[in-house]
Amino acid sequence: MPEPVQIKGTPKGLLVMLNSQDFALLKASLIEKMEKAKGFFKGAKYTIMYNDDISLTNAEKEELEAICNRYGLIAESFSLPMSKTGELLKNIATSLETVEGEECEIVLKNFRSGQTYFSNKSLLILGDVNPGAEIISHGNIIVWGSLRGIAHAGYPNNEKAQVIAINLVPAQIRIGKFVTRAQENPGNRPYPEKARVEDGQVIIEKY
Repeated sequence: MPEPVQIKGTPKGLLVMLNSQDFALLKASLIEKMEKAKGFFKGAKYTIMYNDDISLTNAEKEELEAICNRYGLIAESFSLPMSKTGELLKNIATSLETVEGEECEIVLKNFRSGQTYFSNKSLLILGDVNPGAEIISHGNIIVWGSLRGIAHAGYPNNEKAQVIAINLVPAQIRIGKFVTRAQENPGNRPYPEKARVEDGQVIIEKY
């Protein structure tokens, strides 16, 4: 069971993830984490993110932002996932656990052509992987956006890894030693998709 509030550091700032429908619990947990940080977060940019199962009023959002601001954080955005991404957020933890022993690295960034990123953990990217960019991970790769570049999950030979994206239109996907090329009929679909290995081939299916 995740904590009511989780704070993750990324290269672009802090990701404040809300995991409870109980606003009083969210508020208390956020204050507790800020107090324990003892000013460590001061000056950091932050984004608050929560599942669409959680309903917050504008006043409640402002109150949570005010807590962060009071401790010296700088607001970036308050993000509610769109309806088609809500199920993906709920299942992220389960997906990452499919590779036993892997931890998750969260990266808040858009990757451009020519950029390569390597992680020795499972990888959650909050952004797009554009054509010409390459992502390599020992574990799973989840892209909270469009995957149009190259993704290599399960590097070098983990066939149990998966690649998941809200918009999965890759130039190439590698899982372990298995490779698949761009899809014949790429296009935006109204649901996330995942790639996995089955019977020695990389298959892409609805997530």
